Amino acid sequence: MSIMDMVIQHIKISGKTVLAPAEIATAEGCPELPIQRALGILENRGVVKAIVGSGGKYAVIAKPKNKQVRQREKVLGRDKMWRIIRARKRFTRIDVKRITGLPITSVEAYVKILLQHGYLRKIGKDGKADIFMLIKNPGPKRPILQKGGGKR
Repeated sequence: MSIMDMVIQHIKISGKTVLAPAEIATAEGCPELPIQRALGILENRGVVKAIVGSGGKYAVIAKPKNKQVRQREKVLGRDKMWRIIRARKRFTRIDVKRITGLPITSVEAYVKILLQHGYLRKIGKDGKADIFMLIKNPGPKRPILQKGGGKR
């Protein structure tokens, strides 16, 4: 349970209209500073209001809601490569490696998979490097592809 959840739970269960961070810290058995931060966030959300001249106490002005925080999706190397491939008309494997900072072996493997599934076409050479072009663009989210030729 996070500190924020703990503070919200304390507000709901205690039923008190005035709270002190030290009081919550003692009741919940955790440090006071994170509780002060959580109360500051709850003040921004309009759940509590700091009472001026009360020594850091807060008045409960609304019922707290257990707000689900949206987790950020993890950005994988293939996501980075897909964004670069979509953004450029023509590219080489080296272009993708330089922009993403990923190992060339990862770039080569992903380009090979995209070629097998018909998302890319080899359109020429730039010296020794092959030039590729995106020919099938399903959108901003990368296609989830398997090595053997199947789609997940």
